[in-house]
Amino acid sequence: YQQIIDVANDALKNTDLDVTISPVDIYQFDNASVKNITIRIKMTSKVKTLTGDEVSQVSDAIAQSVTFSSAEATVV
Repeated sequence: YQQIIDVANDALKNTDLDVTISPVDIYQFDNASVKNITIRIKMTSKVKTLTGDEVSQVSDAIAQSVTFSSAEATVV
């Protein structure tokens, strides 16, 4: 989980947004090597109301950053 938080924070460091990232659910099927991690990302601006396009750009930047050399990451 911390690895994903670090990557997301790194992707957001060049924005002027206040961001809070928190875990919603971490689940691993019995005997599976894959974990499903759901996180909530709260983005706010002190300057203006964010548009859907602005939120999508930030979400896409996070999704592109969530890659690991030893595992696959799927962003939904």
